[in-house]
Amino acid sequence: MAVRAGPHVPVPLRRERGRTRRDAPRRGRGPDLLPAGRRPLGPGRHAALRAQLRQYDDDLDGALADLREARSPASGFGSLSVGDEVFGDLRWIDLYLRRGDLDRDRELLDAGERDLRGGTLFPGDHARTLVGSVRAAYCLETGDLSGAEQALAQTYAAALAARDLPPLSLVAVQTAAFAPAHGRQHRAAALLGAASRLRGAHDRTDRQVRDLTCRGRAALGEGAFTAAYGTGRELDGQAAVTAVALARLRREFGAARPGHG
Repeated sequence: MAVRAGPHVPVPLRRERGRTRRDAPRRGRGPDLLPAGRRPLGPGRHAALRAQLRQYDDDLDGALADLREARSPASGFGSLSVGDEVFGDLRWIDLYLRRGDLDRDRELLDAGERDLRGGTLFPGDHARTLVGSVRAAYCLETGDLSGAEQALAQTYAAALAARDLPPLSLVAVQTAAFAPAHGRQHRAAALLGAASRLRGAHDRTDRQVRDLTCRGRAALGEGAFTAAYGTGRELDGQAAVTAVALARLRREFGAARPGHG
């Protein structure tokens, strides 16, 4: 995942014009104050949903066009919530990374991390986990293994602080992407299984999970990959939390040479 800028590209994780939601004037039970499931789906939300579907289908140009529409002032009623904006920004980053626009990726990531240090309306530890997992993906894409390792350690700490299992599944997936660089193909497959345990379900829609699964099957063979994936999937919750810790993977690096995963 990566970073970009341009006339249609928002500053990621930005504050609501310097105000927190608590500071904003209350306007009765308008659309922004309704529960998410009861808010009208205006053009902005429709465009954001289309962008997500296009992203799943690898229609990158179409997804970018929809994200621009979602952030356009013309999208009007049904504008995005703060949480929607956070996820929208991360979709921008993912799209630019997949298109190879690494300069824009870095720009957005840097801006997002600055905003997190200054505070955000989105729950802090969840936001740090999301942005940290994106930073790790960006470092892996650019071959910066040291940067990826640092990002993974910080992301794991943020996910633990969030006290929720699904954020840890993001860490598991990024650690699974990191492991093959050190020859740990079986560990990568087990981490994908642990990720499914932490999120509570298999994920066949996420591009990175699909790519890692295809590479793992190619490297290990169908039977060995399935067995390794199963060992992670069958872990209980606490064991899965421990399994995705980067410190555990570091200990294993000393016991195996690359290519002997």
